[in-house]
Amino acid sequence: MGSLRLFTGLFLLGVAVGDSVFQSPSALQITEGQEGSIACNFTTSDASPDAFWYRKHQDRPPHKILHVTRYKEHDHSADGGLSAAMDWDRRQVRLQVSQTSLEDDGAVYYCALRPTKILFGAGTRLTVLPVLPDSPPSVYLLKPASVGEDQAGSACLITDFSPNDQVKVFIDNKEGQRPPTLVQSGKRWSYGVVEWNSELTDQPVKCTAAYKDTKNYTYEGKDDVQNSCPVMSVDESFETDEKLNTLSLSVLGLKTIFMKSIAFNILMTLKLWIR
Repeated sequence: MGSLRLFTGLFLLGVAVGDSVFQSPSALQITEGQEGSIACNFTTSDASPDAFWYRKHQDRPPHKILHVTRYKEHDHSADGGLSAAMDWDRRQVRLQVSQTSLEDDGAVYYCALRPTKILFGAGTRLTVLPVLPDSPPSVYLLKPASVGEDQAGSACLITDFSPNDQVKVFIDNKEGQRPPTLVQSGKRWSYGVVEWNSELTDQPVKCTAAYKDTKNYTYEGKDDVQNSCPVMSVDESFETDEKLNTLSLSVLGLKTIFMKSIAFNILMTLKLWIR
């Protein structure tokens, strides 16, 4: 809690003296192996501030990767994949990411300025997309488990395709609106999308995927089980795990206490700062 109080106090003091940090863009998508660039513009009254770049992977704390100053304008990582350069006249620090990889470079990057106190930017989320060979889609119908039910709960599953911008999904000739999602299965990547049928009908649902505007892949009918999957059925013998429920409640309680602690620390820091 003490480190959070200290960080909040330093942040507020940095703003009070007129220092600021602005990152752009807030999100960036690039294909594996390509290059990406993140800009960090700052204002400060300090004649020689330090500038840092931090990288935060999911479920891991942020760590410092690069450090530049007015008199040390360039820095790079040991493998050469990351580099930073300061342009003092423009008050800008730019991060260059080259030879991007899925495992290492997909993360949130933070620019930090230290004139006297450390001030962080809002962060830039870098998403690295895999290089995938062209692949036509597979089309499936997800439907209620009971054959006698109407088809209002049915959905079209379009999967195993690439590239992601070359497939249009139609349910009964009505174009879907959901964007594709990148899916990983082991070491294999592909795109997929699910479109739900919102119409009440007792007629077979028709799922169509137009691939590269040249060929349609279609599934139609509710009796063919090869390309359909029964869903929304729950085994009557299903029982919840008492230990799992207790653990979930414990985690929820700890989260509530943690959020209250954060609010208390921020209020106390503001009170001390105002005094």
